[in-house]
Amino acid sequence: MSNLKPPILAFVDLETTHLDPNKGEIVEIGIIRIHDNKILDIVEHKVKPEHLETAHPRALEVNGYNEQDWSSAISQLDCAHLVEKLLKDTVIIGHNISFDLKFLRALMIQHDIRFDLWRAPNICTRDLAKNVFKTNPNVNRFRLDDLRVHFGWSLENAHTALKDTVDCCKLFYKCISTPCPLDNIERTNRHIWNDGITYT
Repeated sequence: MSNLKPPILAFVDLETTHLDPNKGEIVEIGIIRIHDNKILDIVEHKVKPEHLETAHPRALEVNGYNEQDWSSAISQLDCAHLVEKLLKDTVIIGHNISFDLKFLRALMIQHDIRFDLWRAPNICTRDLAKNVFKTNPNVNRFRLDDLRVHFGWSLENAHTALKDTVDCCKLFYKCISTPCPLDNIERTNRHIWNDGITYT
């Protein structure tokens, strides 16, 4: 058993144009991959929607979609290839991960990419937090924003893919009582959370 290699953990968050993957699309994706407590990738991309006619206005309000900010966004197909490249052979972790997986599966099907996300191991940090903090009377709501407030984390840029991915990662390591590898990034590099860039 000591020869078993630790898995690659892939923290993921999506911003979408609808709650229903049959009507909505991914418009932003954040991925942080960690292996053996070392950061492999920090990735954030805006993704160009192809069917805004089916978007829900409230979803666009929450994620802040506008044509100008999405002018250099990657395509849906490029997003699909990115997902296949970065999530294959990982444990996928997200807050309410079932929501993200539905959209990722729909994306793979749409572009005929044979990546079996149905069988991919995954962890939901919302369920994990509910289990870990169930005896804490001060924690009774488990939305990411509620947990941010409880832990004193900033709400700035909430509901952007990378910010939510970062805080999902922090929550996971808090739940398992282990220092988060993101804490090792020097404060001078913190600007990457807001620049919409790819860090590898």
